[in-house]
Amino acid sequence: MCVLGPDDHRAALDGDEAAAARLASVGRPVPGIEVRVVEAAGNDTPTGVAGEIVVRGSQVSGEYVGQGRQCDDGGWLHTGDRGYLDADSYLFVDGRGDDTIIGAGENIAPAKIEDVLLRHPAIASAAVVALPDEEWGAKVGAMLTLRSGATVGVDERRAFARDSLGSLKAPEVLVLRDELPHTDTGKILRRQVRAELLDQS
Repeated sequence: MCVLGPDDHRAALDGDEAAAARLASVGRPVPGIEVRVVEAAGNDTPTGVAGEIVVRGSQVSGEYVGQGRQCDDGGWLHTGDRGYLDADSYLFVDGRGDDTIIGAGENIAPAKIEDVLLRHPAIASAAVVALPDEEWGAKVGAMLTLRSGATVGVDERRAFARDSLGSLKAPEVLVLRDELPHTDTGKILRRQVRAELLDQS
């Protein structure tokens, strides 16, 4: 639906800071495809503000076997993915909408927390999920794996997360595993991660 072309990569290699930042996007919509980002009421979000990604066009499949028509009356397919558009219509994807952590009135994208955790030199992989919290509605939980031969204590892990993310986004439940649960294709099984972290919370 979107493409990040050779010119985008060349501009980034030439030192264009805006182009370099856009390498984190999935690019701009291809011809014949429209992309919007909308909030719960269906209105477009402002530039740079995350919401649900909706798409429309001749290449968009509007029906699925056993599920019927999935597009709304305007022909827009609600993807269930969250992201935002920049001022030049580059699309940045935050992840699945049902993975979003909504706590203390703020939407928290697990992928962004995972990116921060992976900056620690000992952490090899991370999976972040929402866990129930009586006071705030949801809290952050994380499952981590370490690089071969690396060691890091629980206090250091917590201090790094808190210092890097702040108290609201830092995982309250933070556990180590030898590997993250995933499908045969490498996709993280977040439901299994959540179930294991609930046992630790």
